[in-house]
Amino acid sequence: WVLALGGVLEDAKRMCDVDTIEEQARIWREKLRPVLLSNWFVKLVLNNPAFLWNALGVPLAQRRAFLNEGSCYEFARDTLDPIASTALLKTGAYHYLLCLLGRYTPTSCPAYLTREGFDKLRENNFERLESFRLHTESITNVLCGMQPGQLTHAVIMDHLDWFDPGAKEVEEEVAQLRRVLLPGNAVFWRSAARKPWYCEVFERNGFSLTPLGVRTGPERAIDRVNMYASFWKAVRVE
Repeated sequence: WVLALGGVLEDAKRMCDVDTIEEQARIWREKLRPVLLSNWFVKLVLNNPAFLWNALGVPLAQRRAFLNEGSCYEFARDTLDPIASTALLKTGAYHYLLCLLGRYTPTSCPAYLTREGFDKLRENNFERLESFRLHTESITNVLCGMQPGQLTHAVIMDHLDWFDPGAKEVEEEVAQLRRVLLPGNAVFWRSAARKPWYCEVFERNGFSLTPLGVRTGPERAIDRVNMYASFWKAVRVE
């Protein structure tokens, strides 16, 4: 609705179908950026806690995390500005193509939705799907049921951003990660903050931290998605 209201819906469709980074960046700069990073849109929509939670899944604690390091406009700018000059939406940057079109395309979609990916999942009576285990309880509870060494890597996404500084739930989860992961094993996460507060919790629990990517402004994306301000790796060393 924002694109339609701003009169750039057709430009968005065209941006998803161009063949060069240069043309894609031009459409972003001249057409979509003046709408999506306009003062009214940032103030009324992107800076609205209710919208951030209900539409984008950003809870209050995560919102506070990036606002402690800058403004909502700066976060949106640093997220969106580099994307148009990083990867073509038409042939792989499907995260934003989906947002703009409301659908994937055969040339821009996750690997599991391609014909090749779908066929691989079907092989040997869907054997690959047996590698998945779905849980409907907290990560800490799942970890409590595991033995030391049962995991070698843990990818915990951004969910620790959802907790306020000092939350006991974070202390408990990191302690369980330390118990389940052996020395040399690693945890990976993303954060809306450039330096999330819980880095200190990992260090205190015997992990060595490495920032794999930290945004420094609107000039460069840290990956094709660039929706987070930082990407971290923590290796258990003790």
